[in-house]
Amino acid sequence: MADLIVRDATPDDAKAVAGVHVASWQAAYRHALAPEVLDAMTAADRLPAWQWRLALPPSRAAHVLVAEADGVVVGLAGTQLHEGDEPDVGELLQLYLDPAAFGTGVAQALHDAVLERFRSDRCTVALLDVEVDNARARRFYERNGWQPVPGSERDVEAWGVAIRCIDHRLAL
Repeated sequence: MADLIVRDATPDDAKAVAGVHVASWQAAYRHALAPEVLDAMTAADRLPAWQWRLALPPSRAAHVLVAEADGVVVGLAGTQLHEGDEPDVGELLQLYLDPAAFGTGVAQALHDAVLERFRSDRCTVALLDVEVDNARARRFYERNGWQPVPGSERDVEAWGVAIRCIDHRLAL
C-alpha cells in the first residue's frame, strides 16, 4: 500500500476504527458466524467502546495502533500487558484490517510495530488467541513464528456468540 503509516491511535480515530473492526469481522468470520449475526454488526454499535478505549491515554498497559494508507485508517492492532503472574508478557488483543487491505502488507506492518512495542516494553513473550478455523490468520501468525499452545482451545464470547479459539505464543 502506498504511503502506509503505523501510528498511535487517537480519539479522533474512533469512528474509522469501529468501521474497520466491523468490516474485518464481516469478511473474516463468514465461515464461523451466521450471516444474520455478521450482517447485523454495525460500526455505530462498536463506536462507544472504541471512543472509550481511545479516550484513554496510551500506556504500557494498553495500547492501540492504527495503519493509515493515504490518510485513511485501514487497520488496527490493540495490545495490553498480560494480566497475570508474568509482567513481561504482552498480549495482542486484536489485529483487524479493512478487507481491501487483506494481502497488502498492512497486517505485517502492524504486527511488526506491535512486536517492536512489546520489545521496548521489555516483554520477553507475546500471547494471542486466534479463532481455530480462521486459516488466514493462523497462517499469518504461524509464518511469523507464533506457536499454537497445545491444550489451550476454548470458547470465547464475541458479538454474543461462542467462538472456538486457540492460544499462540511467541518468544521475543
